[in-house]
Amino acid sequence: MALCCLLSLLVLWGCEDPSDAKLISTFRLHQKDLETLVAMSDEDARFVRIAPGFAKTDNGSWAGSQSKGGLTPERWDEYRRLFAEAGLSGGLNRRYRNEVFLLANTEGIVGHGTALGYVYCGEPLPLGSESYPPCEQHKESFDGEKYRYEKIAPHWYIYEEY
Repeated sequence: MALCCLLSLLVLWGCEDPSDAKLISTFRLHQKDLETLVAMSDEDARFVRIAPGFAKTDNGSWAGSQSKGGLTPERWDEYRRLFAEAGLSGGLNRRYRNEVFLLANTEGIVGHGTALGYVYCGEPLPLGSESYPPCEQHKESFDGEKYRYEKIAPHWYIYEEY
């Protein structure tokens, strides 16, 4: 019984969201991998979501790991390798043209879940364009009702949406 309780605690502890300190440490170790993922995503910009097991294009079509949706097997494998190296279990998401979200942890479903990871803010969009707050406001940090973020390097933030 005690062994069962201990194993349960270890499993729950292993499922815990990464701390900000852990995210920052991982960023420092894998910044080049993260920058490579941003560059790859820019080249594959028609994909708004790329995860280890699927991809979604900007026209809303989903591509499972079998068809790769236009990604070559080598390209798909490179994304997976970089996701694993950088601890990005959720892959990446492009919400706006100049921003790439790299997802360290996600739970729930769109609009009713949480996301934790990094956001890369590219060149600013013209005034009036829709943009994620850190990329638009250029603040060092923010903590609000629905999300929080903190700048960790030029163009880079850790973020959490809840």
